Order: sequence, then C-alpha cells, then structure tokens
Amino acid sequence: MGRYKSWKEIEEKYKQTVYAHQEVNKFRGRIFVKHGLDDKSRTYPLIVKINTFLHHARSILQYALTEAKASKKTKLYNKCVSKALIFKELKTVRDKDIHQYVIKTYTIIRADSPITTLQYDPKKKKVVGIGKEFSMYVESLDDLDSPKARNTDVEIETLLLKRIDPSSGNIKKLKIQGKSEMADKLKRNEAVYESVEINGKKDIFELCDIYMAEIREFIKCGQASGFIT
Repeated sequence: MGRYKSWKEIEEKYKQTVYAHQEVNKFRGRIFVKHGLDDKSRTYPLIVKINTFLHHARSILQYALTEAKASKKTKLYNKCVSKALIFKELKTVRDKDIHQYVIKTYTIIRADSPITTLQYDPKKKKVVGIGKEFSMYVESLDDLDSPKARNTDVEIETLLLKRIDPSSGNIKKLKIQGKSEMADKLKRNEAVYESVEINGKKDIFELCDIYMAEIREFIKCGQASGFIT
C-alpha cells in the first residue's frame, strides 16, 4: 500500500469550499425578515451555511496534515499554517460550535442622513433639522436566490458571535473593561457572546473572503513544500 497522497481529496474539497463560500455570500449586504429565520425549520440558514463553509475549509487542512505526517513534513505543514492567523481563530470557533454551543450572528445597519433643511417648529418653539431620506430593503428568504433590489443607502455589517468561556480571567477582563453586567452574567454561568475579530476585521463575509484567500495560499505552500501531492 502506497503512501497517502492528499491532492485528489483536497481538489474535490476545495470545490466544495468554493461552493459553500458562494452560498454564504448570498446573504451579503442583505436584510431579511425575522433576521433571516426560516419558519419551517426554525433555524437560521446563514449559520448553517457558515458552518458548512468552515467544515469544508478545515477539511483541506486536515487532509494536508495527514499527508504531512505520513511524509514526515509536519514542520513544513506547521510553517504554512502559521502564516494565517485566521486558520487558528476560526478553527476555535468551529470546534466550539461542534462540542459546546451554537455560534450566532448579529447584524449592524448604519445609514448617513445629513441635515439638508432647517425648519422652525412653532409648536415646539425650536428649529428642527430635516435629514436626507434613505431607503432600506427587507427581503423574504424566498428571494435568497433572486434578490429584487440592493441596499445602497445603508451599510450592513454582519458579525459572527462566539460564546465567552466563563473563566475567572474572562470575568476579570470584562470588569476591567467596565462591562460589569456581562461579567456578572458570566459569573452566573449565563451565555455571554462577543464578536469574532481577526486583524481588525469583524464582518463575517470579509472573514470568509480572507479565509478563502488563505486556503488558496496554503494549498500553494503545501504543494511547494511537498506535503500536498
């Protein structure tokens, strides 16, 4: 029996990762009714698609590790993996989702409405500023594959939330940050979440883009180092 070679498996898994990434991006820049809750399953499809993406992307690293061990090139593997902080951070998120709790998302919507007119209100006896109008399009999940309009007037940021471990260190850290309410909840072992931030990036769609790009670079590094063949 010959030595394990990972390329054929990685090639197929990469295609699945690309597809999963495309599925995640269907939610990008969009606002859905009930925060994107699917009424039939009572779950959030975006969370499912993010998990699918993380699962397939992580498998590429695992296949490569199997060959690296078989060919005694784990040092080279570790060198390639260490180039991308996002591998470690999102692995932690994925592992927590598998073994401890379900990850969540949180959407922030921002809009600029500069004052265009000043009017005197005789009833309130003060000047009232009237801002520029803006529109916001809220969609049904039925329109996921065929968007009807684009939200060009607002900025939409979707954060990936991870649960904070209820350790004494994290409780102390929250108190130092002035987040006493969160610290007290953590002390009572209640669920407290924080956004995932990697190199200053918080938006889940940007993080997935970075992960996808780093996976491509990792594959190139693995092929050049001889543990993806």
